[in-house]
Amino acid sequence: MKRVAFFRPAEYADETIRMFQENGLHVLHAPLLMIKEFPEKIGELERRLEDTGVDFLIFTSRTSVRIVMKHIDLNRRKMHEIIAIGPVTAGELRNFGITPLVPGKYTSADIVEEFEEILEGKNVVVVRSDKGDPAIYRLGNVCKLEEIAIYTLVPARGKAQEDLLRRISSGEVDVVVFSSSMMVDSFFDLAVELGLYEDIKGALQKISLVAIGPPTERKLKKFGLNPAVPSEHTFRGILKLINTS
Repeated sequence: MKRVAFFRPAEYADETIRMFQENGLHVLHAPLLMIKEFPEKIGELERRLEDTGVDFLIFTSRTSVRIVMKHIDLNRRKMHEIIAIGPVTAGELRNFGITPLVPGKYTSADIVEEFEEILEGKNVVVVRSDKGDPAIYRLGNVCKLEEIAIYTLVPARGKAQEDLLRRISSGEVDVVVFSSSMMVDSFFDLAVELGLYEDIKGALQKISLVAIGPPTERKLKKFGLNPAVPSEHTFRGILKLINTS
């Protein structure tokens, strides 16, 4: 049985643990990031959406959807269209009765490539974290682009996180999954704090690494690592990759 470690925020861990276990994997989990909302930015978004001049609203994560819908009923707002990056974000919107446009692939760069024409000259608001992929700023060349960062991710620390890194360092894990570039930074920051940086890096070079998408892959490569990347940049895509490798 493959032993797989991952570090999703606690709010999303249970569904991933269940999915992996149902597919015969032994799961080890400790969140390396915590979600922190920005109430003032949520209020700013609400005021902005009162302006009917907003043509498109773009969501880059399911977290941004959940936070917005907790405070703002988008079904009561009048706007031309909503765009979601990826099937998970789109699925979260559908849970609230909203059918978004979705690019064929799952990164900010794909929105630029696929929707540049329909967004040309429009008023577009991007709702996301304060650490989002800067590729989406290229839309500003063709539309009036406004970004509202309604949350951030901060490092999570504690015994669970320390224990999991020590298990990875000692070779007790077969696959390590990273689902964001910030997670990679948090992981190696903790490794340094624990005095395990070189041991951890050596261990990761001997086992299977998976990055959920290109930004996370690039971050891992900066640490001299070469992760595999699923063709579908979701945890289901990760699961398929693990089971076929």
